[in-house]
Amino acid sequence: MSALVRHTRLFYLEEELRIARSVDNFLAFISDLLAVIYRNCPEALKSSESIKLEVVLSHSSMETLIQELVERRVNQLSYQGVRELAGYIEDRLGLKLFANSEEIERAAEIIDARNLIVHNRGVVNRLYQEKHPASKLGSRLRFSVEKTFSDLEFLFLTVCNADKCAIQKFGLEATRTFTELGEIVAGEKSTL
Repeated sequence: MSALVRHTRLFYLEEELRIARSVDNFLAFISDLLAVIYRNCPEALKSSESIKLEVVLSHSSMETLIQELVERRVNQLSYQGVRELAGYIEDRLGLKLFANSEEIERAAEIIDARNLIVHNRGVVNRLYQEKHPASKLGSRLRFSVEKTFSDLEFLFLTVCNADKCAIQKFGLEATRTFTELGEIVAGEKSTL
């Protein structure tokens, strides 16, 4: 194998790693944000869903019950697709993760790529092809540096916006926010 071929394959592995880890961090942020919102505003947990009396009685305080309910809700939501999750967050919490349907679709496409990387070594399978008909079954996803960094910047700025909106809407405490970092990335500030 020539050095060029070997290094080209390493390049794709590097891009795959960037995408996979960035999407993991994006999804972890959404879960963490929901947990913070629910802990600070437990009334947002209200729903028609019922819980067993034994669960309620197993807690010595309202605080520990709320903590368990928060964990349950966040775990349930974390297994939904990004479209469903964004819809739930907007409908139930009044918080828009994405400005429009194009942004939701872009996020879904990036997450689909991550899932293919993690679960099928980046090789297009039938499930991925059904969602992305232009892809060729059995082919390997290819990533350009420009597209990868554009996608990562998109996810990062989405996080920054969601953080800013949640802080304002729910009165969450903020130290140095993602918003400040987002302004730096967007070129609105010159230095960290």
